[in-house]
Amino acid sequence: MSIVRLSILVLILGMFSSHDHNCEHADLITKIGSPAVLDEDDGFPTNGASDGRRLEAYPTRPIRIIGDFSAWENTDAKFTAYIKSTIFPRVQAFLASYISVNDNTKISAFSNSPCSSQFITPDVYKTNSIDADLILFFVPRNDEATYLASAATCMVRGYNKRPVVGLVNVNQF
Repeated sequence: MSIVRLSILVLILGMFSSHDHNCEHADLITKIGSPAVLDEDDGFPTNGASDGRRLEAYPTRPIRIIGDFSAWENTDAKFTAYIKSTIFPRVQAFLASYISVNDNTKISAFSNSPCSSQFITPDVYKTNSIDADLILFFVPRNDEATYLASAATCMVRGYNKRPVVGLVNVNQF
């Protein structure tokens, strides 16, 4: 049987098969809802740029990502160390090599977000601006499911809708 005939057969059989798939990412988005808009003044300096072109007035730089693992206090130490010191730094470096930003350099203090139902926001974020472009809250899960991780946007900037706070659920099961 030629590869073309085999491909068509697989495609036709796939059309009639049923696959019960429960998408963890879709469930997470349903739980938390739409991302909140970061409550900040739109005091982004224009550096003389015309209205609507203010981002052009700044050079780009690699995105700076902070990983918050405060929810990992009562988890397996070896697994936590692996995620914090092996996986996250690699993801952080990969994203920084592909994503450049050129806007405000701090994330304003915030107390709650739609993701607050999934973790407790540490006090440092409630009272201080954070010198970063993205904060990712890593939350351990022990679900008897087949996913490794799921993620969602918690907060976006008001003027450009760029995500600034995100949630990453990591399944330890």
